[in-house]
Amino acid sequence: MCIRDRIESSVNGLQVLLCHGRNDDEVQAQAVQASATVLGSLGASVTLEWFDDLGHSTNLAEMRYANQWLHKTLSCAAVVQQPDAPHLPPQICDTTAHEAGVEDFGFLSRGSQKKLQGNLLFQQARYAEALHLYGLALKDAEFVLSCPSVHIQPDQVRVGLEMEAAAKLNQATCHLKLGGSARACLKAAAEVAGGISAIGGHHSLLLETLSVLEAIPTRLRDKARLRVVQAHIQLQDYHQAESLLRDALHVSPVARESRPAFELELKRLKRLAHRASSSERTRYAGMFAKLEKSGGYMTEQEEARIKREMEVEKQQFANLDRDHESLVSKAIPIGNVSSAEREQILGPGMEP
Repeated sequence: MCIRDRIESSVNGLQVLLCHGRNDDEVQAQAVQASATVLGSLGASVTLEWFDDLGHSTNLAEMRYANQWLHKTLSCAAVVQQPDAPHLPPQICDTTAHEAGVEDFGFLSRGSQKKLQGNLLFQQARYAEALHLYGLALKDAEFVLSCPSVHIQPDQVRVGLEMEAAAKLNQATCHLKLGGSARACLKAAAEVAGGISAIGGHHSLLLETLSVLEAIPTRLRDKARLRVVQAHIQLQDYHQAESLLRDALHVSPVARESRPAFELELKRLKRLAHRASSSERTRYAGMFAKLEKSGGYMTEQEEARIKREMEVEKQQFANLDRDHESLVSKAIPIGNVSSAEREQILGPGMEP
């Protein structure tokens, strides 16, 4: 069998989709058309779709078309192979969701897989690699939530928000484990705790009466508050950390199952704050002792001497005040005294 015969036998009846942008300056339109012609002559069923204003790249319109083509092609193939199709997966047989315009292009599924892979790396203490995968999962979630071309149902909006929050919190934990990135941890956790999301207005409407923060599961909201506390502790902002912990335990209480983690963190905070305070007292006490020993600190004798000198100066100023009051009380008209008396009152060299 020659090569052409082998190609024909493998290609015959094959469903092929060719998509091409009319502004592609790297692959010429004639080459794409020629490929479609050759494949068709070999027995393939070729669908050639052109996209205006598209170069050597892809866009949502092309992705949507390819997805529709796959749904249609795979559904037809499944029905031909098994007419009753009793055990076929719903994503192949059931096109109701697709026909209703519900489509996330698989981003939520892929984002979930990346998050799970990140979890495995985190368990192996490979925090930098896990951080990278959590970042990719976050991008997938943010794309679904923010892109106006993505059409999803309210429950999928909540799934996207949960993935976005979980990815941010996992990033925050990686930053704490890696050390030196407490501010990055604080930023990521604070966004979740404050309900800050990439969600667009067209999707936030699907939440109806819920706010973004209310749509995030309680366990993630509590975890966000805990990560904010831990970031402040790592920044040695113990006062703020304690204030947030007491708020979580007494003012705006976290869920009952989250309390043990916050109580444990409060105990850790008290130990760290006490250790820092003791260290500071020791450090300053040693510094003052060193200054006094080296002569750079005021001794008791020097302090007593300075006080005596200040008392003498105070007495001198008091004497001057009394002399001034005495002079004023005499109220001698300078113009009616002799030169000798004027000199005695004003002092030598002074003029009225």
